[in-house]
Amino acid sequence: MSTRGLSSPKENNIKAPKLNPEFGRVIIDSGAAVTVTSKKELIHNYRSFSEIERDEKFLEGPSKERLDVEGEGILKLRFGDYLKEINVTYSPGIPSNLISLGNLDKEGVKLIDKQLICEDSIDHIEVFLQRQIFMTDPDNLEPVN
Repeated sequence: MSTRGLSSPKENNIKAPKLNPEFGRVIIDSGAAVTVTSKKELIHNYRSFSEIERDEKFLEGPSKERLDVEGEGILKLRFGDYLKEINVTYSPGIPSNLISLGNLDKEGVKLIDKQLICEDSIDHIEVFLQRQIFMTDPDNLEPVN
């Protein structure tokens, strides 16, 4: 798996995290309506969609292509010892983990000065800006045991 483009960004002088080949990139998107991942091993309390639900629910990719969704569950973000749960949709066709900033905001997590600040924790998650995209370290995601 190539890590091209994940060198240390100049925009904020923090070292960009190494790409975790198991979990891929984690993008924090202010325009995303839902949080979505293609990594089922990150989804807690997974529930598969019925065939009818799969036909009704889908995502639109960056090139306006249809991305099928197969289920939903909980994604856990690690703030030190505290785990913040947010709803996540499973779509095997999406190339990166995409976290909706709107979903984070509803759950009491704010993006302030390149940090995700959780109202329930004294710890924060570092965020870096690369090519005008906010990203964070995949190790901040808690896999299913």
